[in-house]
Amino acid sequence: MTRDNISVQYPKIENTQSVATAKITKDTVVQANGVCIEKAFANKNNSLTICIENTSTSASEITFKAGDNFPNAKLGDLKLDVEASSINVFQFQDLSRYILAVYGMLGIGIGILGSSISMRKYLQV
Repeated sequence: MTRDNISVQYPKIENTQSVATAKITKDTVVQANGVCIEKAFANKNNSLTICIENTSTSASEITFKAGDNFPNAKLGDLKLDVEASSINVFQFQDLSRYILAVYGMLGIGIGILGSSISMRKYLQV
């Protein structure tokens, strides 16, 4: 099945005001094809905001596929409701950088604890 490819649109940041502005170009996709967002988390803060306009007169559901990378494959697909004739905004945050920092700190803590236990054991006379 061929998916419709969408490129990420990056905002232009105004450094003096700490505000980001973006002129968004709307992409129309075929629902049956599905969508592939290229380089979705390639931006600096690892977040992604998706704006979806449902022009249908009936409510529907959107499914964000998990992908093959861990931990996404373990978490499974994400299904969200999209109301009829509405504009919906979804924001995703890649938490892997926070998890990496937590595991790094845990590794250091376990290393220090293990070293102190072994030093006590081998330095006792």
